[in-house]
Amino acid sequence: MQSSSGELAAKAKQINDSIYGPGRDVNPNSLVAIKVQLDESAKFAMQKTLGAQWISPSERDSFLEVLKSSPDAVNLFIVNDDQRPKSVEMIKPIFGYKSAKVLDLFRDSFNALQQAIEKDKLAAGQK
Repeated sequence: MQSSSGELAAKAKQINDSIYGPGRDVNPNSLVAIKVQLDESAKFAMQKTLGAQWISPSERDSFLEVLKSSPDAVNLFIVNDDQRPKSVEMIKPIFGYKSAKVLDLFRDSFNALQQAIEKDKLAAGQK
Protein backbone atom coordinates (compact mmCIF):
# COMPACT_ATOMS: atom_id res chain seq x y z
CA MET A 1 0.00 0.00 0.00
CA GLN A 2 1.90 3.02 -1.30
CA SER A 3 1.48 6.44 0.22
CA SER A 4 0.89 9.51 -1.88
CA SER A 5 3.25 12.44 -1.54
CA GLY A 6 0.36 14.47 -0.11
CA GLU A 7 -0.34 11.84 2.53
CA LEU A 8 3.35 11.68 3.45
CA ALA A 9 3.61 15.48 3.65
CA ALA A 10 0.52 15.71 5.87
CA LYS A 11 1.78 12.99 8.21
CA ALA A 12 5.25 14.57 8.33
CA LYS A 13 3.74 17.94 9.25
CA GLN A 14 1.57 16.29 11.91
CA ILE A 15 4.59 14.58 13.46
CA ASN A 16 6.73 17.71 13.37
CA ASP A 17 3.89 19.81 14.79
CA SER A 18 3.51 17.35 17.67
CA ILE A 19 7.24 17.58 18.43
CA TYR A 20 8.06 21.22 17.72
CA GLY A 21 4.64 22.88 17.92
CA PRO A 22 2.60 24.28 15.02
CA GLY A 23 4.69 27.46 14.99
CA ARG A 24 7.89 25.44 15.45
CA ASP A 25 8.47 27.36 18.68
CA VAL A 26 8.97 24.36 20.98
CA ASN A 27 12.55 23.20 21.51
CA PRO A 28 12.28 19.65 22.88
CA ASN A 29 15.03 17.45 24.18
CA SER A 30 16.78 15.94 21.12
CA LEU A 31 16.38 12.36 22.34
CA VAL A 32 12.67 12.86 22.99
CA ALA A 33 12.21 14.39 19.53
CA ILE A 34 13.99 11.50 17.85
CA LYS A 35 12.02 8.91 19.83
CA VAL A 36 8.68 10.51 18.96
CA GLN A 37 9.67 10.80 15.30
CA LEU A 38 10.77 7.17 15.06
CA ASP A 39 7.79 5.81 17.03
CA GLU A 40 5.27 7.72 14.92
CA SER A 41 7.05 6.77 11.69
CA ALA A 42 7.08 3.10 12.69
CA LYS A 43 3.34 3.21 13.52
CA PHE A 44 2.57 4.80 10.16
CA ALA A 45 4.73 2.31 8.25
CA MET A 46 3.20 -0.63 10.13
CA GLN A 47 -0.33 0.59 9.36
CA LYS A 48 0.57 0.86 5.67
CA THR A 49 2.21 -2.54 5.68
CA LEU A 50 -0.53 -4.41 7.52
CA GLY A 51 -3.14 -2.63 5.41
CA ALA A 52 -1.78 -4.14 2.20
CA GLN A 53 -4.47 -6.17 0.44
CA TRP A 54 -2.15 -9.14 -0.07
CA ILE A 55 -1.69 -9.59 3.70
CA SER A 56 -4.39 -11.88 5.03
CA PRO A 57 -6.45 -11.00 8.10
CA SER A 58 -4.96 -13.98 9.94
CA GLU A 59 -1.39 -12.82 9.20
CA ARG A 60 -2.26 -9.29 10.30
CA ASP A 61 -3.97 -10.50 13.49
CA SER A 62 -1.10 -12.84 14.30
CA PHE A 63 1.46 -10.09 14.01
CA LEU A 64 -0.68 -7.68 16.03
CA GLU A 65 -0.83 -10.28 18.80
CA VAL A 66 2.96 -10.51 18.73
CA LEU A 67 3.18 -6.71 18.96
CA LYS A 68 0.77 -6.65 21.90
CA SER A 69 2.81 -9.16 23.85
CA SER A 70 6.19 -7.80 22.72
CA PRO A 71 6.10 -4.20 21.43
CA ASP A 72 9.80 -4.40 20.59
CA ALA A 73 8.94 -6.84 17.79
CA VAL A 74 8.61 -3.81 15.52
CA ASN A 75 12.41 -3.60 15.70
CA LEU A 76 12.53 -6.63 13.40
CA PHE A 77 11.42 -4.23 10.67
CA ILE A 78 13.83 -1.38 11.46
CA VAL A 79 17.00 -3.02 10.25
CA ASN A 80 19.85 -2.24 7.90
CA ASP A 81 20.57 -4.26 4.77
CA ASP A 82 23.00 -6.57 6.58
CA GLN A 83 20.32 -7.61 9.08
CA ARG A 84 17.53 -7.92 6.50
CA PRO A 85 17.94 -11.68 5.79
CA LYS A 86 17.78 -12.49 9.51
CA SER A 87 14.65 -10.34 9.94
CA VAL A 88 12.98 -12.01 6.98
CA GLU A 89 13.66 -15.42 8.55
CA MET A 90 12.30 -14.27 11.91
CA ILE A 91 8.97 -13.10 10.49
CA LYS A 92 8.52 -16.10 8.17
CA PRO A 93 6.43 -18.06 10.70
CA ILE A 94 3.76 -15.35 10.38
CA PHE A 95 4.06 -14.08 6.80
CA GLY A 96 5.57 -17.11 5.05
CA TYR A 97 6.81 -16.58 1.49
CA LYS A 98 5.64 -12.93 1.64
CA SER A 99 8.05 -12.05 4.47
CA ALA A 100 10.60 -10.22 2.30
CA LYS A 101 7.84 -8.26 0.59
CA VAL A 102 6.31 -7.34 3.97
CA LEU A 103 9.66 -6.15 5.30
CA ASP A 104 10.40 -4.17 2.14
CA LEU A 105 7.00 -2.46 2.19
CA PHE A 106 7.54 -1.42 5.81
CA ARG A 107 11.03 -0.12 5.10
CA ASP A 108 9.87 1.78 2.01
CA SER A 109 7.00 3.41 3.93
CA PHE A 110 9.20 4.21 6.93
CA ASN A 111 12.00 5.70 4.81
CA ALA A 112 9.58 7.72 2.66
CA LEU A 113 8.06 9.25 5.79
CA GLN A 114 11.50 10.01 7.22
CA GLN A 115 12.35 11.90 4.03
CA ALA A 116 9.04 13.78 4.18
CA ILE A 117 9.74 14.73 7.81
CA GLU A 118 13.13 16.15 6.88
CA LYS A 119 11.61 18.01 3.91
CA ASP A 120 8.95 19.49 6.22
CA LYS A 121 11.63 20.59 8.68
CA LEU A 122 13.58 22.32 5.91
CA ALA A 123 10.43 24.03 4.62
CA ALA A 124 9.81 25.33 8.15
CA GLY A 125 13.39 26.58 8.42
CA GLN A 126 14.54 23.90 10.88
CA LYS A 127 17.75 21.91 10.77
